[in-house]
Amino acid sequence: MARHQAILSLLTYSGPLLLLTGAAILPTVTIAPTAVQAYPMRLDVGIDRLPEENYESFLRRAELVARTAVQRSFDRDILGSQVVIYILGRNFGAEVPVLSVEVRREDWRAHPDIKRWATYYRTSQGLLGFQFSNLDPLRPSLTPALQMPAPVVTPKPVIAPPAQPATPTPPTQVAPEDQSDTRK
Repeated sequence: MARHQAILSLLTYSGPLLLLTGAAILPTVTIAPTAVQAYPMRLDVGIDRLPEENYESFLRRAELVARTAVQRSFDRDILGSQVVIYILGRNFGAEVPVLSVEVRREDWRAHPDIKRWATYYRTSQGLLGFQFSNLDPLRPSLTPALQMPAPVVTPKPVIAPPAQPATPTPPTQVAPEDQSDTRK
């Protein structure tokens, strides 16, 4: 009981002082909120290859998933200033990066086009087991070390007939009667 009376007397005499001090501190806290730091977000998203799917449709599906992931990341976290998303393709246990997107919130707001911000990994087509077509613009060019060597054809030596020695043609001789005509 004596304890409660001590607390009550303390509040009675120092109460107005505490209220004035608290009132002076309160506006500074409400006017100047604590600083918040924006940060980048990273997300890995895997998609499976569907049966009988060609690479072009798989890539379009990966772009759609990436666009949705970027938009949802920015919508979900208002403090995220930048997002980095990797779309990983999966086929029979292999997991390969197909594309990645790195974009800042302001840039995405101005241009929400996934193709503008995406980096495509060209080797993913072969690594995921897709066949290359001759008209495919994403077909990677093989380095000379990876190309199949061309068969070596050794030509048979051509044996030329032996050259015959050239015989000089004798000079034409002038008939003696022609010589007499030229003297006259």
